[in-house]
Amino acid sequence: MVYQIQTKFRDEARARGGLLRTREFLMKDAYSLHLDQAGLEEAYQTQTHAYHRIYRRLGLTDVHQVRSATGDMGGTLAHEFMALLDVGEDTVAFCRGWNTAVNIEVLEQAVSCATCGGALDHRRAVEVGNIFQLGTKYSEALNAFAMDRSNVRRALVMGSYGLGVSRLLAVLIEQQHDAAGIALTAASAAVDAHVVQIGGGDSRAARVAAEIYAGLRARGLDVLLDDRDARAGEKFTDADLIGATLRVTVGSRAERDGTVEIRERRTGAVHEVGVTDAALAVVRLHQDILRREAAVN
Repeated sequence: MVYQIQTKFRDEARARGGLLRTREFLMKDAYSLHLDQAGLEEAYQTQTHAYHRIYRRLGLTDVHQVRSATGDMGGTLAHEFMALLDVGEDTVAFCRGWNTAVNIEVLEQAVSCATCGGALDHRRAVEVGNIFQLGTKYSEALNAFAMDRSNVRRALVMGSYGLGVSRLLAVLIEQQHDAAGIALTAASAAVDAHVVQIGGGDSRAARVAAEIYAGLRARGLDVLLDDRDARAGEKFTDADLIGATLRVTVGSRAERDGTVEIRERRTGAVHEVGVTDAALAVVRLHQDILRREAAVN
């Protein structure tokens, strides 16, 4: 198995929807090489399970693996991982009786299940991953052969596995937001903690905020520090829009009674902790949120 994660460029005629369909995007590509079809099928199933684990860990819901056309990639079999969203450009057909799903491009606009004859339900969806059984199409063209255990020269049997990182982020935001902004899970949020300083640069709140920020970074968290000369309401609004897992507010109470406020972005739960214990409290709370979300997903 070999893989790469890199920026790709595409002459996209229908760029739209923020990160959903862009001309520049981040993509994960992986390829498996085997001596026979059995090896490919085993890797195909392993990748299938891995993709489902990725989506669960990120908190992505309503993701379905569906049969799809092989298209320009070619090969003998292909599946797409479709997240059901009204903004999607693809349409997925579901058979209630057989609990199966397929991209309608494979069905050629059929309205009934080919297996049981029952009616199909159609839903809009966004593709967040795809996998292909390529067979020997590319290995034969590139003269990629190997000797098997019987010393027989065989064309390598290939599999291809793609995951759109940029599009995945867009779909996560479509599913996980509220009126205030982005509200991703702790496993997928861009920022773990957002330290909001309320007070001037020469105040004790400013010194405490800087200390907490440094302490969180030293403990391995991704942290933002908002020390702008702006109103508290503006800073809170921006913090909710960005969607860090935790917001740490350092204001007058840091000087008055030695406490700061920690707020969970997704639940709104508020915790008051002492200044000296704030960094450690944030780290522990972040770990607790990760465990809670993993138990649900």
